[in-house]
Amino acid sequence: MLAEKLLLILLITISPVLLYSVLTDYKRKLDSPVISGLLQSTAALSCMIFSYANYGFNWDLRYVPLIIAFLYGGPIAGGIVFSTIFAARLLSVETGARESN
Repeated sequence: MLAEKLLLILLITISPVLLYSVLTDYKRKLDSPVISGLLQSTAALSCMIFSYANYGFNWDLRYVPLIIAFLYGGPIAGGIVFSTIFAARLLSVETGARESN
């Protein structure tokens, strides 16, 4: 079960890089850090959704798209991914606090 989840998360983290390279291969106007940030932020959200929970820990690779966004897209793409991860964690903590009351 763990290997299947990790392979799924690996596919999720690699797919935005491949999709971005296909999109920007012939069209230079699509070569934008905003597009890279949006693709990587969807990958980070997908990694958070498909996490593996075991022994009270959530095993996910949400920071891998963040690092890839900083390396490939620069600070703009990294900022988009960071704000997406921060907002998703803030919403998940807030809904968890509401459910416990």
